[in-house]
Amino acid sequence: MKKVISIILFLVIALNVAGLSVSAQTAEISDSLLSAIRVEYSDQELVKDDISVRFMKELSHDKYILKYTVSNYAYTCDVVDIYVGDYHITSARPLPVIFMDGTLYDIEDAYDNGLLSESDLRTMSEFEELNMVKTVITEELMYAMAYYANDDYINIRFEVQGFDKTIADIDGWVDDIRGAVAKLNEHYESLHQKLLKDVLDDIEYKDQVHNNGVSVVAVKKSDIEKLSHNEFVLQMDYISEVHLKYIEQFDARFKEYTYEEKCRETDGDGEFSYWLINAHNNMGSSAVVGFRFGDHIVRSGAIYGNFTYGYGIYDIKEEKFYDVYDLRDCVDKYYRLEDHLAFYSRAVQVGDSDGDRNVTVLDATKIQRFIAKLDYLWDDAYTSHENKKTVYVSDVDYDGKISVLDATAIQLKLAKYDSF
Repeated sequence: MKKVISIILFLVIALNVAGLSVSAQTAEISDSLLSAIRVEYSDQELVKDDISVRFMKELSHDKYILKYTVSNYAYTCDVVDIYVGDYHITSARPLPVIFMDGTLYDIEDAYDNGLLSESDLRTMSEFEELNMVKTVITEELMYAMAYYANDDYINIRFEVQGFDKTIADIDGWVDDIRGAVAKLNEHYESLHQKLLKDVLDDIEYKDQVHNNGVSVVAVKKSDIEKLSHNEFVLQMDYISEVHLKYIEQFDARFKEYTYEEKCRETDGDGEFSYWLINAHNNMGSSAVVGFRFGDHIVRSGAIYGNFTYGYGIYDIKEEKFYDVYDLRDCVDKYYRLEDHLAFYSRAVQVGDSDGDRNVTVLDATKIQRFIAKLDYLWDDAYTSHENKKTVYVSDVDYDGKISVLDATAIQLKLAKYDSF
């Protein structure tokens, strides 16, 4: 009897191995795929027999998703979570990759660079070879969760069924705007109460803020996964403590403002000093404006109500927000603020007359040619919204006009830099 069982087990294992072998050979390794894998592994000695394709499926013309292994290369046995769009992929190594135009891409990179469409993601989710499901937990929330303990409260931005209803969905809104707004607000309030009383009924929570059909509620990390399976919940996103303070201080209306924490900086001694924030209400007054911040011109296509040019800081020690426009006369108050602001806002360096993102002797020459009426300074002038005066990128000495002194200032600055 034991012999019979042993023979059966042997046959089962043999058939499984044969099946894997056949499966691996179903996807032909083209010359372009071989070339891409050689680049990926920095090994030009690889041949096709070194490569085993676990699976390969076509997403669209010349765009594939695949898993492959290379002999003599070890793979760790950890399981990796991949978040892309509204989907969550759980995969052991080797990880699935995208192959298109003769190049291999990580799935996240392909999506972030527009190489994977939402249609591609839907197609991928149907492949049995991928453990891929749609999730309501955003990538930002998932990453934030890694820094919290199970009993820690995390501020969650909830979007629920019906949150996207607008005034245009209210019958007779054209004839009775005020009444329609009241009905819409009643609808939004009912969504929030349903979230609290039904979805969070048996869960500990802290009700933070809600408006426009969106709710921010703090829940324990250990309850997030459970909440994500409730059909009433469409999306769960992360709201930082600083973001929550911004909402409360500026009475920010969900769906009507932009907010992004760009970077956190120290005070030079290693203590965290401030956050640089890009935030503003979405109904700014359109204008081509700019102002000088140190040696840079910060420009904007609108003037906003909260942070005038769309950028501000949160002083961590003072627990207070500042508009960077209000800090223009004390540029050095915050360590490296000008550098960060210039980078994230794509501010133009004063003196960059030719717009090549560098200040060189060519800029001095361009200014001289402009003065001699032999050249033109494109996109050089911007209006200050405060005094209606014109701000010039080429006005290096900041005297309100472009002259030969500005060209000289550039030359002197470059000479000092070369000397140093």
